[in-house]
Amino acid sequence: MRKISKEVKTCAYYENSYGMIGEPKEVVLSVSIWIDDESAGFEMYDVESGGHEFYGTGMLVIQDGVLYDYDGVFELPKEVLDILKEMNIDTTNI
Repeated sequence: MRKISKEVKTCAYYENSYGMIGEPKEVVLSVSIWIDDESAGFEMYDVESGGHEFYGTGMLVIQDGVLYDYDGVFELPKEVLDILKEMNIDTTNI
């Protein structure tokens, strides 16, 4: 299994189909991505509250080093895409 975990400083906010709810908040997110033979996925949460305030997780469909699909979030966060690129995963199809 390949796994990368990083902490990144970013602005987080809540959003639904109508748009952003409330004001963005600067937070430190812990972002982890794992890839093994059977599955791939990600988890991210704000460090300060341990994920009680901001939390996200999802599955990734990766074949032959190419990301084809994802599930769990409306749009993959930039922080997840950045780590996938660092792992030499082609994200151009997304």
